[in-house]
Amino acid sequence: MKASALFLEYRVASTKPPSIRRAWYSTVPEGPDVKNKTEIPPPGTPASSKPKIDLRPAPKKVTKETIASSDLPSTPPPKKFATSTAGSSSSTSSASIMERHVAVPDHLLATQGIVEATKFDFAEARRAGILAPPPEGAYKIVAIWHNLKQIFWFYYGGVKTIFTSRKEVVAMQKRVKDARAKGEDVSLTRREARFIKTYKQDIMRLFPFIITVLIAEEAVPFLILWAPKILPSTCLLPTQHDRIRAKRRANQLSHLELAQSLLATDKTSIPSLGEKGIGGLSSSLTTAVSGILDQSTWFPTFVQRWRLQRYLSKLAADDAIISKEDMGAHLNTSELLAILEERGLVSKSSLPFSEHFQKLQWWLKGATDANARLALILQHAASYKQF
Repeated sequence: MKASALFLEYRVASTKPPSIRRAWYSTVPEGPDVKNKTEIPPPGTPASSKPKIDLRPAPKKVTKETIASSDLPSTPPPKKFATSTAGSSSSTSSASIMERHVAVPDHLLATQGIVEATKFDFAEARRAGILAPPPEGAYKIVAIWHNLKQIFWFYYGGVKTIFTSRKEVVAMQKRVKDARAKGEDVSLTRREARFIKTYKQDIMRLFPFIITVLIAEEAVPFLILWAPKILPSTCLLPTQHDRIRAKRRANQLSHLELAQSLLATDKTSIPSLGEKGIGGLSSSLTTAVSGILDQSTWFPTFVQRWRLQRYLSKLAADDAIISKEDMGAHLNTSELLAILEERGLVSKSSLPFSEHFQKLQWWLKGATDANARLALILQHAASYKQF
């Protein structure tokens, strides 16, 4: 009886489908269809976390390796600005720090088309994290639209920065005004004065720039190459700043060479020219001095002389502030180089920080009036070395 019951049970089980027949076993035997399935982890096992995707990566540091791997064949690889410092163990002022200034990269001085220059500026801005790159594999029209939106928001941020700076300017001026009302001898520091000057220049350039962007945004690269002084400083990409500075420096160097050749043929000594003042300069030498000081040379000679007189008066006020602040001992490398360029004391070769600082001391000690400043400029032009 038991044998027949077991046989009947076996027959019933063998007639069921495979999926139901496997339920009779405590452990399902492995088959070809089970081996190919993904193994399910037992309950309670924590699921492996997916790697986090950073949609907006942080700005990447521009290195020689990243510059060398540029995908812009039409643009030569830029040379990176480099400064090396050697600190002194006994001095605490910034003037004791020996830094090396490398001249402006040659690729910024080369003649570039607007398309090539714009591509280079955008590529460097993406490397620095200022602009986001277009999506990978995007159509050309999509990439162009993406770039237009990115640069528009960059301009928007620059305009917003100008209006934000107004609060700081008002606070600086109010602090000085309140202190003077109390009888205290307080004045703006040089950095504060420069900040206010830059703010006023940006305000004057702001509204023409906004109109240009709204009417023809694609015309901005033309303005950067041909009329860079009409753009606000907050609406320029880093490489555009470098290109403007490179062209200004090249213009100063060319006029230094012109002044040197004119002084070599002029029988009048430099001290005598300084005593005569700007009115005693020839028209050619007036143009050369205007170019050395980064003043426009397109005006007639009498207008150039008037502009030079006004510019030397501004330098006198700036010299007084620098002399009051420990003769420029607090200046860093970029501030020191900017001061020397404003006075036409530029050089073509790389010089240590200490030599730049000594040049500033030479200027401050000798610049007693407008004629003395003119004589110092001519003396620097006469001793200018073209290497």
